[in-house]
Formats: sequence, C-alpha cells, structure tokens
Amino acid sequence: MHSFSGKRLRERRKALGVSGELLAVKVGRSLYSITGYESGRSTPSAEVVGRMADALDCSPGDFYEVVSGKAAA
Repeated sequence: MHSFSGKRLRERRKALGVSGELLAVKVGRSLYSITGYESGRSTPSAEVVGRMADALDCSPGDFYEVVSGKAAA
C-alpha cells in the first residue's frame, strides 16, 4: 500500500529552494494547506499532488512511500 509522505514533499521543496508560500501560489492552495500536507495533518487530493509534482518538477509518485499492511501491535 502507498501513503502520501509530507516529509518527501518538504524535502523536495527545500532541495529546490522553493518556499511554502511560492508552492502554495503555484498550486492554488493556501500556505496552511501546504504546511498541513507536509506535517501530515491533511492529505492532498490526487489533483493537488499532480499540481505539486508539476511545480516541483518531479513525478507524483515521488511523494508516496510504501507502507506495510500490518497493524501495529
């Protein structure tokens, strides 16, 4: 199973020197939304993930990680 990774989004954004404010403008979302995605407070729609990938010149899949299907004990 794949899960959106706010950490990967933040790492990519910072690696390119893009501010949260600029990313928010580029994808048509608020800075609050961007910080929510990065912190894990909220999960973006597939459409927004695509817009973020375009803005950060990468694949939408770069923002996902494989997670185990097993529940924590």
